[in-house]
Amino acid sequence: GGIVRRHDLLRDAIFDTAFAALLRPQKEERNLLDDSSRPGDLTIRGWARSRGKEKTAFDVTVVSPFRQDVRAHAFNDPYIVLQRSREAKFR
Repeated sequence: GGIVRRHDLLRDAIFDTAFAALLRPQKEERNLLDDSSRPGDLTIRGWARSRGKEKTAFDVTVVSPFRQDVRAHAFNDPYIVLQRSREAKFR
């Protein structure tokens, strides 16, 4: 569908930019967490090494402020869409 295509296009654009910057990104690396949960969309080694992190995983999410569950609130609180999407990811 359209959302999956937009997600993949955005993920690929971020990947291409990281690759051009010589960051050696990886797409959908498996087994990032001990519980073998879903992979991140992109992984970059050494991104946050100064913070003690060997790998940093990026999760790309495409959402619309016109979703029915947030439409009435999005005008007053533009971050509601992000908050709801984040909550859904961690269920």
